[in-house]
Amino acid sequence: MQKLADGLLFDCPDHPRLIAVVEDSRVTDLWAEQDSSERLGAVHLARVTGRFDHHQRLSGQLLSGTSVSWPVKGKARITQGQLVPVTLTATARQDKPVQAVAGIELAGRFTLLRWRGGETGQVYLSRKAGKQKSDELQMSKLNELCQHTGALAAGFDVVVRRSALLPDNQLDEAIFTLIQAEVNDLLAGWAGQADNPEELHTQTQPRLIYTGPPLDVLLGQLYPELPVRQLGPGDVPVVLDAYDQAVKTRYETSHGAVFWFEQTRAAVMIDIDSAASKLAPDRLCELVLPELFTQICLRRLAGKILV
Repeated sequence: MQKLADGLLFDCPDHPRLIAVVEDSRVTDLWAEQDSSERLGAVHLARVTGRFDHHQRLSGQLLSGTSVSWPVKGKARITQGQLVPVTLTATARQDKPVQAVAGIELAGRFTLLRWRGGETGQVYLSRKAGKQKSDELQMSKLNELCQHTGALAAGFDVVVRRSALLPDNQLDEAIFTLIQAEVNDLLAGWAGQADNPEELHTQTQPRLIYTGPPLDVLLGQLYPELPVRQLGPGDVPVVLDAYDQAVKTRYETSHGAVFWFEQTRAAVMIDIDSAASKLAPDRLCELVLPELFTQICLRRLAGKILV
């Protein structure tokens, strides 16, 4: 079977419905375009149908009747029947409904824009970056940059994600340009499609507020370094084989080891059987880790994963 050249492989250049991500000549991710109302990043006004304090989650229903679930933020007093804005973050799978986060969020590779409504937004570093103090000069530059984009005046907080930061919580000079371009792109998509979010308090029925970015735009933001090309006849068998392997409980690596995947109520269990490999355990682990992470990504595994 032929090797693939790295890139974003579209089934159709103009309106792609299937996109394969190829890195290091391997299919590392597969995406299929969703109905526009249920894309990742779509914003809905959902009706709350249940509250589960033990799990700190709410369940709700979208305009289409689709069930959705999201975590409760802080001590929010939200009751059944209430209408609240949510942003979709994961499609439904197995026995889990569509997943979301509370509020309106526009997600990019380096930034996350959170809508505050009528208030002026602020700039933050991701909490996942740890408690190291950020450089005041850099934060001042970030504030000025975000004000220039219009994001803060439009009512968005700008959260700089961990992927934009160096290990010491500093920002490389080149990243400022990328952050500014990304914020501008996120705002442009929002301004062109958002349906009167400032009137949410007057609504009485669930509705779609924002369809979110099309799949090709989303992946272009996540993988800006990868070239875009059309999926050719010779590429299709490789992509289909990657899909076939990702839906099986058994996966054989290129180095002879075998991964066994099992979904339990407590966690995803992955057993690595090295019997067929002639490599020492430490060397084998080093070689199979890229394949392991690829399989986790392709299978959309999340939550607690035990290897």
